[in-house]
Amino acid sequence: MIISGLEAGVHTLQIADHDLLVTATAVAHQVQIPALAPGEYPVRVDGAATDAAFDVYAAQLRVELIDVGQGDATLIVAPDGYSVLIDAGAEGHEAAIRERLAAYGIETLDLVVMTHHDADHIGGFPALIVGADGIAGSADDLRVKAWWHDGALEDCATQTCAALRQLARPRLVPQLSTSIVRPGGFSLRVVAIAGSTEAAPASPAALTDPNARSLVLLISLNGHRGLVLGDLTGGGLGSADIETPLAASLGGAVAWVRVGHHGSRTSSNRNLVAATAPRLVLISAGSDNAYCHPAQEIIDRWAAVAQVLVTGTGQSGSPGCAASVWPDGVRPSCGTISLSSADGVRATARCSGQTIDF
Repeated sequence: MIISGLEAGVHTLQIADHDLLVTATAVAHQVQIPALAPGEYPVRVDGAATDAAFDVYAAQLRVELIDVGQGDATLIVAPDGYSVLIDAGAEGHEAAIRERLAAYGIETLDLVVMTHHDADHIGGFPALIVGADGIAGSADDLRVKAWWHDGALEDCATQTCAALRQLARPRLVPQLSTSIVRPGGFSLRVVAIAGSTEAAPASPAALTDPNARSLVLLISLNGHRGLVLGDLTGGGLGSADIETPLAASLGGAVAWVRVGHHGSRTSSNRNLVAATAPRLVLISAGSDNAYCHPAQEIIDRWAAVAQVLVTGTGQSGSPGCAASVWPDGVRPSCGTISLSSADGVRATARCSGQTIDF
């Protein structure tokens, strides 16, 4: 903990049942405290009560890839309860998201992130926000403290974007390296937006491709890192390669990756796979997609380095799509996938009632 305002000299800080000796020589002092159970602790100085108090949190990070069919919706709950919803799937899947929010008792989201304006990522937001009665401004609305987007929402011509321009307030476009740091060792950082990464600016092609513009987040609990990629592209099928400069800017491996673009061939290039070297790979793909997601070569590429979990049914369920072949280490048909970490070192994933440590 950091404490300030002490006069020069030796002082005794009393926290719970512990007496800590502190020699004050500067304006602020860093004090190492014993391990304490979660709770709020008042601080006494030399036996006198003070207005100072601090909270101890259980370092529990929750990440849920909510099954919204062919779409993305990721819920993050930090150790202190700070809540983030990244995307909300397509219209018609609001009930699944409401159920998971209710499971955590969330009536107000601290942050909503719209990775880009494709319908299968933001289409569910209008109905989710106005609640079951469908009326904006009524008692059952889902409250949101802040919205982030990639900058293209203002010019998007769809009805969904028009609705969100009314509902998504206050909203802002974060910058590269914009970060949120919360108690318990949690942090969230923007590592790509509008085609730019910390390693390279956006190319002209990236600026006009909604997928390449995806807002990408690096999630961490005490160094246990995960990557949420939106629909980011890696050069496949002629798309802009944003994954390669992103890989160069990450500074090492991550524990888990939420794969870009549902495992499309536009995503998951070899540079990104090698740089991230995750222990767990997560793919959102529903049976209601005509794109044959995830592509077989992408499944195989990730399965060669990590365990792979797929939300929903994970099957290519539309006419003209070949049946997926699942290599060893791939678990399709997970439904909603839940991750948790209590210490930022070890983590657990749950897929269809089964538990995986990673």
